[in-house]
Amino acid sequence: MGHKADESFFLRKRPWSKRKDDILGYYLEPYLAKVARLGRRIILVDGFAGPGVFADGSVGSPLIICTKAQAAIDRGANVSVWCIEADSKLFASLDRNLAGFPFARAINSTLADSLPQVAEVAATHTLFLYLDPFTVDGLDWRRLDSVFRHVKDSRMSIEVLLNFNAPIFVRCALAALRAAIPEVDPSQEDPEEIDAPMAVTPTINRLDQIVGGNWWMDTLRSTRDFADQVRVVTNRLCAQLKERFAEVGFLPVKAKAEHRIPKYYLVFASRSTEGLLLMNDAMVRSRGQSIFFTDMFSRLDLQQMILREAARPIPRGQLITSVIRKAFCIFEWKEIRGMVEELLKDRRLLSATGKTKINDTVKVWSV
Repeated sequence: MGHKADESFFLRKRPWSKRKDDILGYYLEPYLAKVARLGRRIILVDGFAGPGVFADGSVGSPLIICTKAQAAIDRGANVSVWCIEADSKLFASLDRNLAGFPFARAINSTLADSLPQVAEVAATHTLFLYLDPFTVDGLDWRRLDSVFRHVKDSRMSIEVLLNFNAPIFVRCALAALRAAIPEVDPSQEDPEEIDAPMAVTPTINRLDQIVGGNWWMDTLRSTRDFADQVRVVTNRLCAQLKERFAEVGFLPVKAKAEHRIPKYYLVFASRSTEGLLLMNDAMVRSRGQSIFFTDMFSRLDLQQMILREAARPIPRGQLITSVIRKAFCIFEWKEIRGMVEELLKDRRLLSATGKTKINDTVKVWSV
């Protein structure tokens, strides 16, 4: 199942849940304004919706999505929201909490069972998927790919924001392989909720189903330590997404900056470079609203990266995009643009116009 076996998870919103919701809220407003221009009906899908409101009164992802959708509808957009929840008690609460949003549907189903209907509308509608399972057990890559394929097959706008709990996946996979599972090291990761990642350890076949193949076995049978296994599994999952989507990036959300193992990875996929830039800025902005941090680059790191990417003449816009792809969710677009201008003033970059105030089409190069 997608959530814990009871409703205890929804008693209060954890800080890492707030981080996800901040990002979701930040992103949806510019996203909806952008895709409304396509002139197609927009469907926002919350695949693991929960009750909509936590017991402490905090709003959950369904109400965040509906609030942003309502604002877009008020501006003339054609938006529908599908909120999927398998647990009957949570669904009952969800259904009540969505009553004020006539454009929203509460669906009492698993995500996997709902994906054929989602895949059908993906062929003709603009689609945004928010997938936030408590563990990875609610995921089914083959069924998800029946939706993802429409990026190329139907040339539709489809975007995905996925919470991939790679540490839980790796621990479950090690258990399935009867391999040693590392003790939790608080200096490396947050121990909260590690003790009960899933009610039943998935079989090898089920793990294959979750991530779309048995490629994970070679990673876990290597000599890499646990942190490396978690990172490489996530990179491989993102590589699969890149077979469908032009732009893929992820945010490792950590309990402490010095941790090597994140709480989870928030993975984003889009066919649109503009979508990647918007999500990058949303993820950077959310950092100021949370106690959880990503690995931070210094200004010197940013300068050196810009200079490397501009080893040959490149339009400023492409340069900024290239830096964001390599340092996703570290710097906002405007920060990188400001650093480019600073380097132009210092004559460490040159521009085709000879000026420091340029637009995104003007080529720059490092000296």
